[in-house]
Amino acid sequence: MHLREQELIHLHWTRPNFPQHAFKGTQVTRYSMSAYLDLLYEEDPETVLKVVEVSRKKLKAPKLSRPEYVAVLAKNGCVGLAAELARLWRVPCPVFL
Repeated sequence: MHLREQELIHLHWTRPNFPQHAFKGTQVTRYSMSAYLDLLYEEDPETVLKVVEVSRKKLKAPKLSRPEYVAVLAKNGCVGLAAELARLWRVPCPVFL
């Protein structure tokens, strides 16, 4: 799937149980946040990695170290993004341990 070929509408629901079948007959696909982040990473890795770095710099004192950040991403299913950040930052990735 290529995100650039589709018109995207970001919907935020406060209820976590809005199933895909509710979108039957539409062209809407429901993604978990982790799947969405990995999909964005697959589409444009440079931009996603740049956003992560800029966001962490703006925090001045991030609550999570780089290894902890990678671990949280991996734990929440962002396997592709976690693996690439681990490689770039030269930290262990729990996905591969």
